Amino acid sequence: MTPEGRTIEVDAPHLRKKIMSRTATAESTAEGLADALTRLRGEAPIGNRFYERMAAGRLTLDDVRGLIRVEAKAAAAEITAYSIGGFRHRHEIFMPLSEMAYSAWTKLPAMARALDLSEEHLDGPWKPETFSYPGYLCWTALHYDQADFGMALYADLERYQAGSRQIADGFRTVEFTVPDEVIEYYDSGVPDRLAEKALAFVQEGLDDGGNPVRACNAGRVMEEIVGQYWTAAISAHGPDDAGPDKKPA
Repeated sequence: MTPEGRTIEVDAPHLRKKIMSRTATAESTAEGLADALTRLRGEAPIGNRFYERMAAGRLTLDDVRGLIRVEAKAAAAEITAYSIGGFRHRHEIFMPLSEMAYSAWTKLPAMARALDLSEEHLDGPWKPETFSYPGYLCWTALHYDQADFGMALYADLERYQAGSRQIADGFRTVEFTVPDEVIEYYDSGVPDRLAEKALAFVQEGLDDGGNPVRACNAGRVMEEIVGQYWTAAISAHGPDDAGPDKKPA
């Protein structure tokens, strides 16, 4: 687990060298790139500040509200990005991805009500990290080729799944009550085998001439972005609420 606030620079020379070494010709397959990301993550871990805050006993109900507010921005971006991706790449994966995004969007109002979040308070104030995930996801949908975009999708699904399940388990142990709607949402994760379909999408892109090194780097950047996503949740409700002296609600 990394200390709170630690950020790994994905373009630092030593990380790029590792990415290059993990994507030798023998590993230039989608599964090989996934394995390379796993090994790189082991050498350069990416923290989950939201969970770290929870484990330290400093999570507040406002942090949970911040998480739902960030989730709303993410779901809106996903609906857009998956539509763009489906138009550009004409692949079957974008149907279950879109269904996942719309399902998330439809569950947000009930979670907001359970947390006493009005529609007005669900939107803003925002900080730069709030838009890291929506911005990167939409950028990859607009500009990356199939292999690059696919690795970004795979990394997103895998790391969000791991983080959300971890957070759902943590919600059951905090000293205040987290609404069931919220716990169930994060416990459900992502649809089964969707990450596998993302790797199949990546493989098609590699077979069509995609660059495995660039694709792996796209995945690593997304993993870093997911780390920023959890950080955004604890800063989405005001400049001082994520400070170290705040006590649980």
